[in-house]
Amino acid sequence: MKKLMIVAAAMLVMFAATASAQELSGGVKGGMNLASISNMDQEFGRDTDIKMLPGFYVGAFVEYKLNDRFGISPEFVYSMQGVKAEASGRDEWDGVDYKYEGKMSLNYLNIPVLAKIYVAESFSIDVGPQFGFLLSAKEKDKATYAGQTHEADEDIKKFCNTFDMALGIGATYNIGKFMIQARYNLGLTDTAKIEGEKPPDWKAVKNNVFQVGVGFRF
Repeated sequence: MKKLMIVAAAMLVMFAATASAQELSGGVKGGMNLASISNMDQEFGRDTDIKMLPGFYVGAFVEYKLNDRFGISPEFVYSMQGVKAEASGRDEWDGVDYKYEGKMSLNYLNIPVLAKIYVAESFSIDVGPQFGFLLSAKEKDKATYAGQTHEADEDIKKFCNTFDMALGIGATYNIGKFMIQARYNLGLTDTAKIEGEKPPDWKAVKNNVFQVGVGFRF
């Protein structure tokens, strides 16, 4: 975390040193996440219904506007991500009803570095890489079988890669000092950490997050 703070401070100093007051702006932002993880039927079972996990994000940004059409914007964002899983039915072997609910919660410090292409004075298309650093990872399970309920809550950070990379694609609409944003972060790296050789049929599990929110420029 200390290294990340040093990198963030260095980036801010660099932008401040190379931009005039008219070109550099910054602010805060926040909003809602709808997160999922691809290929999670490998973890929860193929008969499980994989669902998006609601959460939120909050952070800060700076924008260095090179000209009327192009800008660069690094951000520092705390993001709640993960996935949900549900299953229910009747066991075909003994005819007993069952129900399962699972939730995998992954919290990240994300650092997107976005190119902002202004197609209109107040509207930009935003695209660029996002570098994520895992802060915590937990899995909660609740299973009911034959009327008996069992719950589990496990720290799974040791089973997850601490670095995550994604491609962010979205748009920003500015209204004075306020802004409205929508973005999709497409995961590029495997979230799971597997020791040794991966199974031959293994499919990478990747974070995918849709975000919508608002921001304020100082």
